[in-house]
Amino acid sequence: MPLIPLSPQNRRSVADHLRTVAGIKDPLPFLEQRVFADRPDHLSRIPTFLGRSMSDFYVDVVRYCERSGWSHLPPLLENLLRSMHPDYDYSEWIERLHRDGPFHCHPGDQPYEMCLVAADLPLLNRNLLRAAAMLFDDDWGGHLMDGSRPTVLRVYSSVPERMGKTHTREFFRYLEAIQPMKLGVVHIDFKDPELLASSLQEGEWIERTIVRRLSDQVRSRRNELIAAARHVGGGSVLDVAALLAQRPEETYSFSRWDKDQQRPRWVKDLADALVDRVIARPGTMPGWWVVVFDHCEAAPVESQELVRRLVDRAVSSRDTPLRIVLLGDSGSLLPDPVDSNRIIVEDLAEHRLDHRDVVEHLRGFATCKKMPLSEDQAGKLADKILDRAIALHGNGDAWERALSTAVLERTIQLERRIAEPSGEEG
Repeated sequence: MPLIPLSPQNRRSVADHLRTVAGIKDPLPFLEQRVFADRPDHLSRIPTFLGRSMSDFYVDVVRYCERSGWSHLPPLLENLLRSMHPDYDYSEWIERLHRDGPFHCHPGDQPYEMCLVAADLPLLNRNLLRAAAMLFDDDWGGHLMDGSRPTVLRVYSSVPERMGKTHTREFFRYLEAIQPMKLGVVHIDFKDPELLASSLQEGEWIERTIVRRLSDQVRSRRNELIAAARHVGGGSVLDVAALLAQRPEETYSFSRWDKDQQRPRWVKDLADALVDRVIARPGTMPGWWVVVFDHCEAAPVESQELVRRLVDRAVSSRDTPLRIVLLGDSGSLLPDPVDSNRIIVEDLAEHRLDHRDVVEHLRGFATCKKMPLSEDQAGKLADKILDRAIALHGNGDAWERALSTAVLERTIQLERRIAEPSGEEG
């Protein structure tokens, strides 16, 4: 069996060890210095420990390192395991990590057909999401029936309890990890309490805080790729020559608001500077960037014009290497007027997630793992998965979570069957 995904027991054990080694009430300095050194944007993507148990926070740290960072050298999970030496020796696990390679769950050369976006996040249905990613990619020659090539994806749910926004974000991070020269992903969560707090602490308007955060993530990512290029061999997915030709990215200084200037004009200047001076800076990699805005319904009023300006830049020119993903209720973040042909809208409530979706997922999983699976076998496995999901749903789990859990349980059994051919499939 591959090391990843970690079993729930192993994940909890690593989290407990990490908490013991950190040995302080505030874990952030330890994590910044030992796990995410020179990669501050990663730590900002993990839900804060405020208002919940420290144990759950550390589990999220471990889970994040499982999911992310495979285009970094060394992988984030290796950094995390090494951070606990000599208190805990994970050398055997690190060897297995190197032997197994990065988390990879898409068939052949079809990355957009991935069946898991992370080790514990199966992707069921989501055909609009896959289509949006392909249309975002300039190397993919397709287009919609009207000839348009959308550059913005809106994902929301007209039924509040529907899940899927996390899958959307991790979908693009998966693509970033396996195609690091093609695309980069940066992220703003409007429910992040640190976003507004840092703006207030620094005494500046939130629009400037947002563009600085996005710019810092772009700079960090580019510098990570340049650093990685110095240490990889010939078989790397990185374009070593192109990366080594780049200069390390420097911090861009965005203008502050001059009260003699109209604020909407200043916000437009911020958006243009982020796109023209940072994201689209000539001679830099990756080829295009996905800016993900999460919990759009919580966007402060003062920040909304900035998002509208960035959406307008994305839809107004295909040549701009900018793609926008809006998660949540984002109606107030769209410019008026806006070219609707450049926007794909996905309502998560419209996903049925039924027997057909499970069978399709199993087919993809079998293809990725290069294991035989007949239509009859797939159908019978789907029946068992649905029975299990119905039971979990009856115990109070949301249907999407229940089905994801049931799918993971069954596909882990299939992986065990590959690793141990003499074993029986359950």
